[in-house]
Amino acid sequence: MGGISEHVFNFVKYALAAGHDVKIITPTPWNISKKRIKHLDAASFGDRIIRFGRHLPVFSNASLSRVGIALNTGKKLKKLFADENSTSFIFIPRSRFYPMIANNCSDTLTVGTIHTYFKSNFWFNTLKKSILKYYDALDGCIAVSESCRELIEKMLDRTPW
Repeated sequence: MGGISEHVFNFVKYALAAGHDVKIITPTPWNISKKRIKHLDAASFGDRIIRFGRHLPVFSNASLSRVGIALNTGKKLKKLFADENSTSFIFIPRSRFYPMIANNCSDTLTVGTIHTYFKSNFWFNTLKKSILKYYDALDGCIAVSESCRELIEKMLDRTPW
């Protein structure tokens, strides 16, 4: 494991040790069968992993990235939050838009983590106004590296925790 996967794994491990009920919301990789992904999920956090949609590969930011795609994401998240109101949820960052949609569907404490750096990005610049709306709705933000902190300060004119 490395990067985002390791971050999520350790966050869940320590949150569980601290007594939190944690669920991980993430899309299913487009190139892995449902049977295989169930086996992989069971080997890590089992029923704590909630999957909907698929994440598709997209070339962005000079690398291969993934974007989560699912129908009725907002409705699914609202139902999930209503059914599990005392649970802490984390979103695999590669799901991109799930955390932003979740901010509109939940009244829980929401902390974002930033895992990227770029000098310029067409999609970011195009969607900056919307991104700022969601960023400003966060209760906190963690930049996982110095370069990520610089990105937030430069591109969003904000300071992460």
